[in-house]
Amino acid sequence: MFNNLPGFLAESQYRMPKDLDKAPFGAGLKFDGSFFSFLGQHPEYAQVWNEMMAAYTADVGSWLDFYPVDVLLKDAAGNESPLLVDVGGGLGQDLERFQKRLPHAEGRLYLQDKPDVIEKARAIDGVEKMAHDFFSEQPIKGARVYFYHSVLVEHDWPDEKVISILKSVRPAMQPGYSKILLNENIITARQPNQYVTALDLNMISFFATRERDEQAWRRLVDAAGLKIVKIWTSSVAPESIIEVDLA
Repeated sequence: MFNNLPGFLAESQYRMPKDLDKAPFGAGLKFDGSFFSFLGQHPEYAQVWNEMMAAYTADVGSWLDFYPVDVLLKDAAGNESPLLVDVGGGLGQDLERFQKRLPHAEGRLYLQDKPDVIEKARAIDGVEKMAHDFFSEQPIKGARVYFYHSVLVEHDWPDEKVISILKSVRPAMQPGYSKILLNENIITARQPNQYVTALDLNMISFFATRERDEQAWRRLVDAAGLKIVKIWTSSVAPESIIEVDLA
Protein backbone atom coordinates (compact mmCIF):
# COMPACT_ATOMS: atom_id res chain seq x y z
CA MET A 1 0.00 0.00 0.00
CA PHE A 2 2.74 2.44 0.98
CA ASN A 3 4.62 1.76 -2.28
CA ASN A 4 1.77 3.46 -4.15
CA LEU A 5 1.51 6.43 -1.77
CA PRO A 6 4.22 8.72 -3.27
CA GLY A 7 2.77 8.46 -6.78
CA PHE A 8 -0.77 8.90 -5.46
CA LEU A 9 0.17 12.08 -3.60
CA ALA A 10 2.11 13.47 -6.55
CA GLU A 11 -0.84 12.86 -8.87
CA SER A 12 -3.19 14.71 -6.49
CA GLN A 13 -0.62 17.53 -6.15
CA TYR A 14 -0.32 16.68 -2.45
CA ARG A 15 -3.89 17.69 -1.66
CA MET A 16 -6.05 15.60 0.68
CA PRO A 17 -8.20 13.25 -1.43
CA LYS A 18 -11.98 13.50 -1.33
CA ASP A 19 -12.99 10.29 -3.11
CA LEU A 20 -12.98 7.31 -0.71
CA ASP A 21 -13.20 4.96 -3.72
CA LYS A 22 -9.80 6.14 -4.96
CA ALA A 23 -7.11 5.21 -2.44
CA PRO A 24 -3.51 3.97 -2.89
CA PHE A 25 -4.50 0.47 -1.74
CA GLY A 26 -6.81 0.15 -4.75
CA ALA A 27 -4.03 0.91 -7.17
CA GLY A 28 -1.85 -1.72 -5.52
CA LEU A 29 -4.55 -4.41 -5.71
CA LYS A 30 -6.00 -3.17 -9.01
CA PHE A 31 -9.37 -2.77 -7.29
CA ASP A 32 -11.83 -0.01 -8.18
CA GLY A 33 -13.73 0.91 -5.02
CA SER A 34 -13.36 1.65 -1.32
CA PHE A 35 -11.49 -0.52 1.18
CA PHE A 36 -14.75 -1.64 2.77
CA SER A 37 -16.20 -2.50 -0.63
CA PHE A 38 -13.15 -4.71 -1.09
CA LEU A 39 -13.83 -6.41 2.26
CA GLY A 40 -17.47 -6.90 1.28
CA GLN A 41 -16.38 -8.78 -1.84
CA HIS A 42 -13.69 -10.76 -0.04
CA PRO A 43 -15.10 -12.18 3.23
CA GLU A 44 -11.84 -13.97 3.98
CA TYR A 45 -10.13 -10.58 4.27
CA ALA A 46 -13.07 -9.17 6.23
CA GLN A 47 -12.49 -11.88 8.84
CA VAL A 48 -8.82 -10.93 9.00
CA TRP A 49 -9.82 -7.28 9.39
CA ASN A 50 -12.14 -8.05 12.31
CA GLU A 51 -9.45 -10.10 14.02
CA MET A 52 -6.90 -7.37 13.39
CA MET A 53 -9.18 -4.77 15.01
CA ALA A 54 -9.58 -7.04 18.03
CA ALA A 55 -5.79 -7.39 18.26
CA TYR A 56 -5.32 -3.64 17.78
CA THR A 57 -7.60 -2.76 20.69
CA ALA A 58 -5.86 -5.37 22.86
CA ASP A 59 -2.41 -4.02 21.99
CA VAL A 60 -2.95 -0.32 22.73
CA GLY A 61 -3.45 0.99 26.26
CA SER A 62 -7.01 0.86 27.51
CA TRP A 63 -9.30 3.79 28.27
CA LEU A 64 -9.86 2.07 31.61
CA ASP A 65 -6.29 3.03 32.52
CA PHE A 66 -6.88 6.79 32.45
CA TYR A 67 -10.61 7.57 32.47
CA PRO A 68 -12.28 7.82 35.94
CA VAL A 69 -14.51 4.77 35.56
CA ASP A 70 -15.09 4.69 39.32
CA VAL A 71 -17.20 7.86 39.03
CA LEU A 72 -19.40 6.21 36.39
CA LEU A 73 -19.91 3.13 38.54
CA LYS A 74 -20.60 5.09 41.72
CA ASP A 75 -23.41 7.01 40.06
CA ALA A 76 -24.82 4.05 38.10
CA ALA A 77 -28.46 3.11 38.66
CA GLY A 78 -27.99 -0.57 39.62
CA ASN A 79 -28.17 -4.19 38.53
CA GLU A 80 -31.20 -4.13 36.24
CA SER A 81 -30.38 -0.82 34.57
CA PRO A 82 -28.18 -0.60 31.46
CA LEU A 83 -24.65 0.36 32.44
CA LEU A 84 -22.65 0.32 29.22
CA VAL A 85 -23.66 -0.13 25.58
CA ASP A 86 -20.70 -0.88 23.30
CA VAL A 87 -21.96 0.43 19.96
CA GLY A 88 -20.20 -1.09 16.97
CA GLY A 89 -18.22 -3.16 19.46
CA GLY A 90 -17.02 -5.78 16.99
CA LEU A 91 -16.15 -9.14 18.52
CA GLY A 92 -16.57 -7.88 22.08
CA GLN A 93 -12.93 -7.22 22.93
CA ASP A 94 -13.61 -4.00 24.86
CA LEU A 95 -16.42 -5.46 26.95
CA GLU A 96 -14.31 -8.51 27.68
CA ARG A 97 -11.58 -6.24 29.01
CA PHE A 98 -14.17 -4.23 30.97
CA GLN A 99 -15.50 -7.43 32.58
CA LYS A 100 -12.04 -8.63 33.56
CA ARG A 101 -11.07 -5.27 35.02
CA LEU A 102 -14.37 -4.59 36.79
CA PRO A 103 -16.02 -7.97 37.49
CA HIS A 104 -18.28 -6.56 40.22
CA ALA A 105 -19.64 -3.60 38.24
CA GLU A 106 -23.42 -3.45 38.65
CA GLY A 107 -25.60 -2.93 35.61
CA ARG A 108 -26.36 -4.57 32.29
CA LEU A 109 -23.80 -4.65 29.47
CA TYR A 110 -24.69 -4.71 25.77
CA LEU A 111 -22.63 -5.48 22.69
CA GLN A 112 -24.06 -4.05 19.46
CA ASP A 113 -22.89 -4.48 15.87
CA LYS A 114 -24.06 -5.67 12.46
CA PRO A 115 -25.76 -9.11 12.44
CA ASP A 116 -22.88 -10.88 10.69
CA VAL A 117 -20.39 -9.49 13.22
CA ILE A 118 -22.60 -10.32 16.22
CA GLU A 119 -22.80 -13.93 15.01
CA LYS A 120 -19.00 -14.19 15.29
CA ALA A 121 -18.72 -12.24 18.56
CA ARG A 122 -17.43 -13.85 21.71
CA ALA A 123 -19.86 -15.24 24.27
CA ILE A 124 -19.07 -13.18 27.38
CA ASP A 125 -20.79 -13.82 30.69
CA GLY A 126 -23.07 -10.94 31.61
CA VAL A 127 -22.99 -9.36 28.14
CA GLU A 128 -26.10 -9.26 25.96
CA LYS A 129 -25.37 -9.41 22.22
CA MET A 130 -27.65 -7.37 19.99
CA ALA A 131 -27.72 -6.76 16.24
CA HIS A 132 -28.14 -3.03 15.71
CA ASP A 133 -27.70 -0.51 12.90
CA PHE A 134 -26.26 2.56 14.61
CA PHE A 135 -27.90 4.86 12.07
CA SER A 136 -31.27 3.88 13.56
CA GLU A 137 -32.52 5.04 16.95
CA GLN A 138 -30.73 3.47 19.89
CA PRO A 139 -33.09 0.87 21.46
CA ILE A 140 -31.35 0.74 24.88
CA LYS A 141 -32.69 3.71 26.80
CA GLY A 142 -31.08 5.48 29.73
CA ALA A 143 -27.70 3.73 29.80
CA ARG A 144 -24.96 5.26 31.88
CA VAL A 145 -22.52 5.04 28.96
CA TYR A 146 -22.82 4.68 25.21
CA PHE A 147 -19.33 3.66 24.14
CA TYR A 148 -17.88 3.97 20.62
CA HIS A 149 -14.36 2.69 19.99
CA SER A 150 -12.83 3.57 16.61
CA VAL A 151 -16.34 3.62 15.13
CA LEU A 152 -16.59 7.23 13.98
CA VAL A 153 -13.19 7.50 12.33
CA GLU A 154 -13.15 9.41 9.06
CA HIS A 155 -12.16 6.40 6.95
CA ASP A 156 -15.43 4.73 7.95
CA TRP A 157 -17.80 7.67 7.83
CA PRO A 158 -17.65 11.24 6.49
CA ASP A 159 -18.76 14.13 8.68
CA GLU A 160 -22.47 14.06 7.79
CA LYS A 161 -22.67 10.33 8.62
CA VAL A 162 -20.94 10.82 11.98
CA ILE A 163 -23.44 13.54 12.85
CA SER A 164 -26.28 11.16 11.93
CA ILE A 165 -24.82 8.38 14.11
CA LEU A 166 -24.50 10.72 17.09
CA LYS A 167 -28.03 12.06 16.60
CA SER A 168 -29.43 8.52 16.61
CA VAL A 169 -28.32 7.91 20.22
CA ARG A 170 -29.36 11.29 21.59
CA PRO A 171 -33.08 10.39 22.21
CA ALA A 172 -32.00 7.37 24.29
CA MET A 173 -29.87 9.44 26.66
CA GLN A 174 -31.15 10.36 30.11
CA PRO A 175 -30.42 14.04 30.83
CA GLY A 176 -27.89 14.55 33.61
CA TYR A 177 -27.02 10.84 33.70
CA SER A 178 -26.16 9.28 30.32
CA LYS A 179 -22.83 9.94 28.63
CA ILE A 180 -21.28 9.16 25.29
CA LEU A 181 -17.63 8.11 25.39
CA LEU A 182 -15.79 8.26 22.07
CA ASN A 183 -12.54 6.28 22.19
CA GLU A 184 -10.76 7.79 19.20
CA ASN A 185 -7.46 9.09 17.87
CA ILE A 186 -6.97 12.84 17.85
CA ILE A 187 -4.23 14.61 15.90
CA THR A 188 -2.89 17.46 18.01
CA ALA A 189 -1.48 20.64 16.49
CA ARG A 190 1.72 20.40 18.52
CA GLN A 191 3.81 17.37 19.50
CA PRO A 192 1.36 14.82 18.07
CA ASN A 193 1.61 11.24 19.24
CA GLN A 194 3.88 9.32 16.84
CA TYR A 195 1.60 6.29 16.97
CA VAL A 196 -1.35 8.42 15.85
CA THR A 197 0.62 10.13 13.07
CA ALA A 198 1.66 6.70 11.78
CA LEU A 199 -2.02 5.75 11.72
CA ASP A 200 -2.66 8.96 9.79
CA LEU A 201 -0.43 7.63 7.00
CA ASN A 202 -2.36 4.36 7.11
CA MET A 203 -5.61 6.29 6.71
CA ILE A 204 -4.34 7.96 3.55
CA SER A 205 -2.98 4.72 2.12
CA PHE A 206 -6.00 2.51 2.80
CA PHE A 207 -8.91 4.94 2.83
CA ALA A 208 -7.87 8.20 1.12
CA THR A 209 -8.66 10.10 4.31
CA ARG A 210 -7.04 11.02 7.64
CA GLU A 211 -7.44 11.14 11.41
CA ARG A 212 -9.45 14.05 12.80
CA ASP A 213 -8.07 16.83 14.99
CA GLU A 214 -9.73 18.29 18.09
CA GLN A 215 -11.47 21.10 16.20
CA ALA A 216 -13.05 18.61 13.82
CA TRP A 217 -14.42 16.49 16.70
CA ARG A 218 -15.85 19.56 18.43
CA ARG A 219 -17.56 20.66 15.24
CA LEU A 220 -19.19 17.24 14.72
CA VAL A 221 -20.39 16.89 18.32
CA ASP A 222 -21.86 20.41 18.29
CA ALA A 223 -23.65 19.72 15.00
CA ALA A 224 -25.33 16.67 16.57
CA GLY A 225 -26.83 18.79 19.38
CA LEU A 226 -24.37 17.48 21.95
CA LYS A 227 -21.42 18.97 23.84
CA ILE A 228 -17.91 17.86 24.70
CA VAL A 229 -17.38 17.90 28.47
CA LYS A 230 -13.72 16.93 28.41
CA ILE A 231 -11.10 15.23 26.28
CA TRP A 232 -9.09 12.73 28.31
CA THR A 233 -5.58 11.82 27.17
CA SER A 234 -2.74 9.84 28.67
CA SER A 235 0.81 8.74 28.02
CA VAL A 236 -0.25 5.11 28.55
CA ALA A 237 -2.60 5.06 25.55
CA PRO A 238 -2.38 6.78 22.16
CA GLU A 239 -6.15 7.05 21.84
CA SER A 240 -8.20 9.63 23.72
CA ILE A 241 -11.60 9.59 25.36
CA ILE A 242 -13.99 12.31 24.23
CA GLU A 243 -16.61 12.65 26.97
CA VAL A 244 -19.93 13.89 25.56
CA ASP A 245 -23.17 15.00 27.22
CA LEU A 246 -26.50 16.29 26.00
CA ALA A 247 -26.25 19.97 25.12
